[in-house]
Amino acid sequence: ATLGVAPEIGALPGFAAKLCYGRAFESGYRQGSDAHGSAAMRDSDMLGVSLLAYETPDARVDVQYQRGFNIMDGIPGPTVATNLGDIENIGGSMLRTVRELGPGDLTVFGSGAASASHPNGNRYGGNAAMPGLMCDGPDCANKTGMGLYTGVRYDITKTKTKIGAEYNYGSKDWITFVPAGDDIWTSKLGTRGNVYELYAIQDIGRAPIARDGRVFFRLGWQYYDFKYTGTNSWIGNSKSISGLQANQAQMTVPIRNAYDVYTTFEVRF
Repeated sequence: ATLGVAPEIGALPGFAAKLCYGRAFESGYRQGSDAHGSAAMRDSDMLGVSLLAYETPDARVDVQYQRGFNIMDGIPGPTVATNLGDIENIGGSMLRTVRELGPGDLTVFGSGAASASHPNGNRYGGNAAMPGLMCDGPDCANKTGMGLYTGVRYDITKTKTKIGAEYNYGSKDWITFVPAGDDIWTSKLGTRGNVYELYAIQDIGRAPIARDGRVFFRLGWQYYDFKYTGTNSWIGNSKSISGLQANQAQMTVPIRNAYDVYTTFEVRF
């Protein structure tokens, strides 16, 4: 659910603000304790505030804050056993386009964000021997992380070709809500480490049948340089991959680096 307001402010074109609410997990009807014998499950809810401070066809500045309450201990479904605590994020981004720079337009952007976990002491599966929210063992303290994201794209007017490069970095305890994304194997913006990407977009230069219609191909290459374990996972303590020992159990198999080559055909309307 979203409720927004967009007043007309001469000095701040495009200004808008939104209050957003969502439910990530519905615990359903329960009485006393759940099927796993732990304290009764709570619903997992999300509340966010988005502020678009400035937007024109050539520039954009925005800030967003969100908090997830009573985060579940797994992907929503019958195996969810308990709530692990809260996660919050705050971040902002800036974008600027320079028109007619040579045979096309140049766009640059930058974004920064911080995350914080607030564990409640519960453990995965309701088992005291398992990890909790961003933590292992008896010590489940709050963790903070940070992420950076920047990129540049050049749009060639005559051929309708766009060429871009992007870079993002996530710290040891960086966590976002991107596990809900539709990436095939992992969302790059939640990576704990470095990700480098090059891509090209080729628009099909046909007249659209919808006002905002577009059809294009995209070809991209990504290199993942993982520095810490647990990318896109909120369960368990993140550890330096270079310092891992054979007897250190992980919730997921650690990966040091990976390459991803992809192509898409997209229709938007």
